[in-house]
Amino acid sequence: MMLTLLLLVRCASADWAVVTGASSGIGEQLALQAAQRGYDVVLHGRRRRALHRLKKAIEAQTGRSTKMVVEDLSLPRGARRLHEACKGLDVRLLFVNAGVARVQPFIGDDAVDKMLALNVRASTDLCRRFGRDMAEAGGGRVVLTSSLVGVPAHGCAGAAAYAASKAYLRSFGNALHDELKSQKVSVTTVLPGAVDTAFARAADMERSLVFSVPGGRALGVVSAPDAVARAAHRAAARKRREIVPGLANKAYALCAEACPNILGRVVAKATFAPAPRGLAPRSSAAFIAAPARSTAPRRPPSRSVPGRAVGYGLLGVVGGLSVANALQDGSKPPLATAPPYASKADFYAAWRASIAPEASTLPGSVWDGELLFLGALAPAGSIVTHRLFPVKGAERKWLGKRFDQRGDVGTNRFRRSDDDEALGRDFSWSISTSRRDGEEALVLNYAAAPTPDRLFGTVLRMRDELRELEPGVLLGIGSMAATGGMRNGAPFILRRRSGGDDASSEDAVEADEDVLVDDAAD
Repeated sequence: MMLTLLLLVRCASADWAVVTGASSGIGEQLALQAAQRGYDVVLHGRRRRALHRLKKAIEAQTGRSTKMVVEDLSLPRGARRLHEACKGLDVRLLFVNAGVARVQPFIGDDAVDKMLALNVRASTDLCRRFGRDMAEAGGGRVVLTSSLVGVPAHGCAGAAAYAASKAYLRSFGNALHDELKSQKVSVTTVLPGAVDTAFARAADMERSLVFSVPGGRALGVVSAPDAVARAAHRAAARKRREIVPGLANKAYALCAEACPNILGRVVAKATFAPAPRGLAPRSSAAFIAAPARSTAPRRPPSRSVPGRAVGYGLLGVVGGLSVANALQDGSKPPLATAPPYASKADFYAAWRASIAPEASTLPGSVWDGELLFLGALAPAGSIVTHRLFPVKGAERKWLGKRFDQRGDVGTNRFRRSDDDEALGRDFSWSISTSRRDGEEALVLNYAAAPTPDRLFGTVLRMRDELRELEPGVLLGIGSMAATGGMRNGAPFILRRRSGGDDASSEDAVEADEDVLVDDAAD
């Protein structure tokens, strides 16, 4: 009886964590791991659909409560309205993570004021408001997301204002750590390096050398967002002043403190300037590319052996630290919200946590498909999809789907040759109730097509149900009523190739300047 009473009291007075910029990347992982550690979570961002997807994932997989706040913190009243939305919650953990990068010449950047409003003013205001609440409540933890570009004292050419804003957060966080220590409020500053997130893609950093170096991810030069989030949570729990995730990044930070002018120039070119042609990614999705072989005649070796030896020595030290970084920290993976999936159960969990796409984004779109080889029936699913499903005249390879520009119909794409494709196996589509969990999904009904296929439509009654994992990515379950329906479905992924209106499912749902949206609005 006493144990039950204690549990009820604990649930009634649960500690809350507030995570700004939780729509994707590091912020998403900070929120997921905060829920894993027993916190209820306030999810802040500007993209309501992304936050809603994260909210469902947290509640389904951890059982923790969540609250959504859609707000633009770069607005003058943004931080105040986020703080007001948290009134009545016992906030004991604050992640000031929202930020934006402007990578272009300073004198030609007309949006630098908005960046500084978010990175500097809003971060400072949030620390003041929530820090005061924590001090009055008897303690708490604040975590600021800065960056390694803010370490060199001479700044970072090519991103002068952005690097200065991150240097401010580092200086501010370190001073605040000492100032609030006596009031039992710890302040930790996180200094991540290159991180594989949508933030880097939005800032056009993927073309840079640091993202293109062969083996960059495996060696820790490019960090995964879940690894950075784990390091931030550990540092906050230990009340650390400052943390640099990854041994390679630690080595850089030490060198940058010793010779800031040189390292500042190096990191500016490696992070913000395009990589050499041989190392540049071939597409926006490629991070690692093999260096091109030069056909020019070799030059005789340089006689400046000491200088070259020093360079190779430093490269060897950084390489050794990078290898050690790749071998350390084999802790448990994050919650299954993004591919690749280790099992069919992981895929279904991510599918349930996703939401139906906006119908207006589908007409005219073309999607590349990938059949996932998961589950005991994966071989049978592969045979059906790639051998039996393709139309006559096509190679035995399913490529994806195409939605017609007009109406609610679509078709499947199959490979005909290396540069040609065949279309067939039509379907009708609608946003309707899923037969798997009773919630909304994009349903492709082959039996209801204008000209249904005799085998897959009329006889087998084929049906696909899809949900949006993130803008441009759909998780699908293909099934046939004659073979067990949705309980015996084959998992696949669709990635938008072209067409359609993708804006309405992403940034077009930003909060209005005078509207605060929480979980009740969804």
